[in-house]
Amino acid sequence: MRARGTTGRRMARAGAIALVCGVLLAGCADAGDGAGAGATGGASGTSILESLEDVAELPGVESVDDYSSELVVRIAADATDEQVLDVGAAVNAAATREGRTGRVMLNRVGEAFPTETDMIPLDPWSVDVLPVDPEEVERRLTGALEVESLDLGASLYVSSHWPSATIDPAVDFGDAFARIAATDLFADGGTYTSGSGEHLTIVHVAKRTTVEAVKTIIAIAADYPTVEFLLQATEEGPQWPHLLVAGLDAQQGAALDARLREPDLADADPEGFAQQFQLTVTGADGPTYIAGTLGDVPR
Repeated sequence: MRARGTTGRRMARAGAIALVCGVLLAGCADAGDGAGAGATGGASGTSILESLEDVAELPGVESVDDYSSELVVRIAADATDEQVLDVGAAVNAAATREGRTGRVMLNRVGEAFPTETDMIPLDPWSVDVLPVDPEEVERRLTGALEVESLDLGASLYVSSHWPSATIDPAVDFGDAFARIAATDLFADGGTYTSGSGEHLTIVHVAKRTTVEAVKTIIAIAADYPTVEFLLQATEEGPQWPHLLVAGLDAQQGAALDARLREPDLADADPEGFAQQFQLTVTGADGPTYIAGTLGDVPR
C-alpha cells in the first residue's frame, strides 16, 4: 500500500511540474510572437534586430522607406518615448553591424504645424541615427523628445552636431526660441527659422550671442514684416555672428541703423566682442550698404 501511495504522489508532482512548464513555454511563445520574427530582446531591454529589413516589426514603427541613399524609419504619432529610444538604438546597432552607408533617419509621423501654401508639410522631428555612435543617438532622440514635449509647433531636424528648428509663424517666435534654446539639445546653439525662413532666420551660437539679444533682434524684425533678417554664423570654427538685413528702403535703413546701435544691444556678445551688422538699402540707383555693430560697440 505504501508503494502505491508513493507512486501516486510522484505522479501528482510530475503532473504539476509538467503543467507549470507548459504555462511557462506558452508565455515564452507569446512574448516571442509580440517581438516579431526578426526582433529579439537584448540583455538591457533594448530590441535586437537580426536585420534592418525587420525594423518595421518593432513597436512604435509605422512604416519604413528604403531608398538608394537613405533609410527612413517613420515613428508612429503615438509611439512612447521608450519605444522611440528603443527603435533608435536597435536601428543604429543593426545598420552599423551591416555596414550600412548613407543616411538613416527616424521621422515622427504627423504635421508639426499648418504650413503655408508654398511649403510642404513638416514632420514634428527628423533625427539622423547613422553614422553616429549609440550615445549620440540617444542624446539626439532624447533632445528631440524634450523639445516636442514643449508643444510649441516646431519642426526639428537633427543632423551632425547642429540642430535646427522651424517654428510655426503663428506663435511668438521670441518665446519659442528662448524655450527651445534652454533645452539640452540646443544648449550650444542651433538654427531657427520662422515658417519658410524668408523673413527671419537665426543661427544662434550660444557662446557668442545671448538669448536676450536674439529676442531683441526678433522683436525688431517684427516691425519690418516685409524685410529679410538673417543672423548668420558658421556651424563650426570661430562662429562669429553677422546680422544681415535686406529689402529696406532709405527711410527704413536709417531707422534700423539707429535702432541696432542702441545701448541695449551692446552686451549681445557674452564676452563683450563687437557683433557686426550690414543693411542693404534698395533705391532707384541700386543697392547701397550700411555697416555697423550691435550697440555701437567698437570693433
